Amino acid sequence: MTETADPGIFSRMKSGDSMGVLLSVTGENRSPDGDEPETVRVVTVGTLRRLDEGWKLNYIESDPDGNGSQEVVITLTEGRVVMERAGDFSTTMVFEKGRRFDGAYRTPWGDLAMGIYTVQVNASFGEEQASLRLVYQVDIQGRFTAMHDLTLRFAPNE
Repeated sequence: MTETADPGIFSRMKSGDSMGVLLSVTGENRSPDGDEPETVRVVTVGTLRRLDEGWKLNYIESDPDGNGSQEVVITLTEGRVVMERAGDFSTTMVFEKGRRFDGAYRTPWGDLAMGIYTVQVNASFGEEQASLRLVYQVDIQGRFTAMHDLTLRFAPNE
């Protein structure tokens, strides 16, 4: 995780402090067949909490098609991001640059083996806003499914 020289509002937070944040989530997925990338953009609110060793971001992500929502919890520590999704389609993913994570993608019809290979992890905390960018490859049941580029931008929601 990289922090800028003057983190401003974020630097004043002590361990255990939390604040409401406004989030912009943009995901771009590139399939192996070379089709145009699929882009999804979501704006929502959440909570950012300072931890002893990093940050925890919680938010509810609504399905762009309006078919439900799921809770997302992202824990950021030095060089590592853990994303947990709850709901009908749940998973835990661990992102560490240059490392592979093997886990499961749980669906109402059963679990699927899922692998994540992380290409990039960048987090920055500016004076009044912060961002997280994850670039990673996903395979399901041992087959490459897509490259993902996920960017979260968040700022205090006062």
